[in-house]
Amino acid sequence: MMKETCIYLLKRMIVISVAVVATGVSTSVAQTISVILESNGDGMGNSFAVSPIGTGIEIDGDGDVVVAGSNSQNAFRVNPAGAISAIINLAGDGNGNQLIAPSDIATDSMGNVYVTGRISNNAFKIEPGGNITEILDASGAGGINSIMQPVAVTTDADGNVFVAGRFSTNVFKMTPAGVITVILDNAGDEMGNSFNQATGLAVDANGNVFAACEFPERVFKITPAGVRTLFYDDSDLPQDIDPVFGPFSIAIDAVGNVFIGGRFSSNVLKIAPNGDVSEIIDETGDGNGNSLNEFGGVAADDLGNAYVLGRSSNNVFKVAPDGTITVIMDETGDGLGNMLMQPLSIDVDALGANVVVAPVGSLVFKIDFDDDDDGVPNDLDECPNTGAVVAVGPTGRPLRDCNLDCEFNALDIQCIVDELLSQ
Repeated sequence: MMKETCIYLLKRMIVISVAVVATGVSTSVAQTISVILESNGDGMGNSFAVSPIGTGIEIDGDGDVVVAGSNSQNAFRVNPAGAISAIINLAGDGNGNQLIAPSDIATDSMGNVYVTGRISNNAFKIEPGGNITEILDASGAGGINSIMQPVAVTTDADGNVFVAGRFSTNVFKMTPAGVITVILDNAGDEMGNSFNQATGLAVDANGNVFAACEFPERVFKITPAGVRTLFYDDSDLPQDIDPVFGPFSIAIDAVGNVFIGGRFSSNVLKIAPNGDVSEIIDETGDGNGNSLNEFGGVAADDLGNAYVLGRSSNNVFKVAPDGTITVIMDETGDGLGNMLMQPLSIDVDALGANVVVAPVGSLVFKIDFDDDDDGVPNDLDECPNTGAVVAVGPTGRPLRDCNLDCEFNALDIQCIVDELLSQ
């Protein structure tokens, strides 16, 4: 009798909540911005700080965020639940090989993390179990093929790791077996187009490596077979296309569109697989008063959306394949006092459900477009609140979509009651 009475009262409470849903609730929003890492780092003595020189950030296949603390001499992992762990620090591998001024970070499909040290002239591999190995040092591939100021690291689907040396003007490839080779150097394509002062790297789905350099302003493409070609040159553009000055950030979507931005310009170019070049955003930003001032970085999801940082305008833009431009974050940051100042690095997951941004200072922001955390962004999710709290009543009671019909209604009452009866 007591159980039936409790269930009756529960039904009455839920019915009252349902009655006020239409008139007095706060529903879930299209996106949520939060701080996922700040100055205290992991809260265990490992602080976090990013210098104006730059940093790296990436979302791995499990949704973990890894980020390099370029001013705190370390790197962190933040899992989807928000747990934070320091994965490497100044001690490097603990065998005398230090990590100084970490400049970039990357992951592979096995869960390994790779970090480059700009000042220590090396690169480390951090395995999921925590084992740390120095996989590249200042000697590079040996002989004259040394590395100086590694600034970029990326991986391909086969587990190869690529590292670019800014002042050594080269790109190294490290196989899973540990074989190190130089795949690009000052000779560029060996047809008179030189490569000087490496700035950025990216790899497409076919294993092609794209390497940017600042002087002259070019991007080269290196195939898995080692064939080098000049992919982008600012002197070889259609007359109606503005070049990018000082190219350093490259992103590639699932179909092979390549997005390039420059350190000394305020625009992003898109180069399609057929070679067509278009400018997807310029200093006017979204055209509604939100300008793009000093490009800070670019990322792309598998659906062809590009995400662009305005370093001096302190904002983040999303550029859809149809050309629609929206501001998804501005200098107000999370709206709770944590400001976005000089964003330096950005990444996005495969479907654009989550975007992460690392600015100068001691904050990392996450822009969440996925209310129910199923990996599908709200605008593509047939039921973006599946099984989640879809509304909150005026008394603060959470209203859960128990029967998975994408809304809270009277049908959820019996669903919740059935759950209780089965306990």
